[in-house]
Amino acid sequence: MESLELLAELYSQMGDSSQAYAMQRRSKEFADSLASANKASQMADWQMKFDEQQMREASDRKSRWLLWSVVVALSIAVGTWWHRRKVRRLSFRLDEDARRISELRTKIELLEKSGAENGQEIARLKEELESRMERISGTLLIGTQMFSQLQQRQCIAEATAKEQQCLVDYFAQLRPKRWQEWERKYSGLSTAQYIFLIMQDDLHFDDEAIAAALNVKRTSVRSMRSRIKGRER
Repeated sequence: MESLELLAELYSQMGDSSQAYAMQRRSKEFADSLASANKASQMADWQMKFDEQQMREASDRKSRWLLWSVVVALSIAVGTWWHRRKVRRLSFRLDEDARRISELRTKIELLEKSGAENGQEIARLKEELESRMERISGTLLIGTQMFSQLQQRQCIAEATAKEQQCLVDYFAQLRPKRWQEWERKYSGLSTAQYIFLIMQDDLHFDDEAIAAALNVKRTSVRSMRSRIKGRER
């Protein structure tokens, strides 16, 4: 969220109001998804306390524990489904990281509230949480830089596989409707083919500009276009 807000501020200072608005909107959507996960966590916490009270008062503790375990499991499943629906506009890697971050936050809160000796487990979960948040931030920043290079018609032939994937992940978050259209239209495209579509369909590069950006011959551009067409559903 901080990365998105930073990007929005940077775009605003650069005078790109549309990009700034897009980043602000993504930040709000992500905040809404986390708020939804927090509500699910609060519901799970309430159910756990109620279950503990019932187990202390009731004789059939095992039966009641199993009953409320099912209720909690269903609540978590509904919360996870709602969260995934809210963040489906992200690419598959960012979506998985965002979902896992929500799960980690919920687990950490439940462990801290339980009062049990779970220091090592909490530390491990927090470490994974920070790692995934850092990966999301890094992906957005690298993807922004790569997309900016393309907009300026700079060559990206030397980009690493990780940088290319960051560009694709960032574009999926930046242009969700177009990304969903591609997913419906094509099957099993590679990262390089998605980058080709970004230049062709979004930035409207001609064959010469695409060849220059990829440092290839124009015949290679036509060949890639033909292979992508062969992937149509």
